[in-house]
Amino acid sequence: MSRKFKLKKRSKGPEGPVEINVTPMIDMFSVLNSFLLMAAVFSASGLVRVEIPFLSSKPPPTQEEVDKNPQKVLTVVVDLDSVILDVSQTNTSQNPQKDKFDLNPSGLDKLQGKIYEMRMADKRIDKVTIMTELDVPYEKLVMVLDTLRILAPGRPPIPLAADYKVPYGVDRNALIPKIILGNIIL
Repeated sequence: MSRKFKLKKRSKGPEGPVEINVTPMIDMFSVLNSFLLMAAVFSASGLVRVEIPFLSSKPPPTQEEVDKNPQKVLTVVVDLDSVILDVSQTNTSQNPQKDKFDLNPSGLDKLQGKIYEMRMADKRIDKVTIMTELDVPYEKLVMVLDTLRILAPGRPPIPLAADYKVPYGVDRNALIPKIILGNIIL
C-alpha cells in the first residue's frame, strides 16, 4: 500500500513590492537616542580625579629629619558661614595659627591671598586638608575648593621647582595642587 502525497500549491499573495513598516524601529531609536544624550551629558559633568593613598615600604622620617626640615601643615575647616585656616608645623606641638574668614566671595578672596602669600614664601607647601561638617551644603564646599584650586585674576602663577612633579590632571597654575577631603564627626 503506497500512499501518494499531493503538494499543495501556495496561494499567491498580492502582486507588487514588499513593504516594511519602519515606524516601530524609528520609535525605538528615538527613545534610545534621547537616553544616550541624557547619559552623555551627565557623565561629562562633575568629573573629579581622585587619587587613593597607598601604603609604602619607605620608613617614616626620623624626628631629627623632621626637626631639621620643618614643614607647614595647612588645614581648612568649612562651617556653615565661615572658613577657618589652621596653620601648624610638623616639628612643634604649639597651638596652630588660626585665621577665620567669611564664607562669601570677599572672605574667600582673603583666604586665597593668605595661602598665596604662604606658598610664595615656602614653595614646599603643596597640599591642604579640608575638613567639613556633614550639614555644610555642597555648593559652599565647591566654592572653597575652587578658591583653593583656581588662582584669582591678577595673581601670577606660583613658580615651581624644576624637579617638582605636578599631579596628573592638575593645572600647573593651581594654587594648591593636592587637596585632601575629610569630615568632622561630631
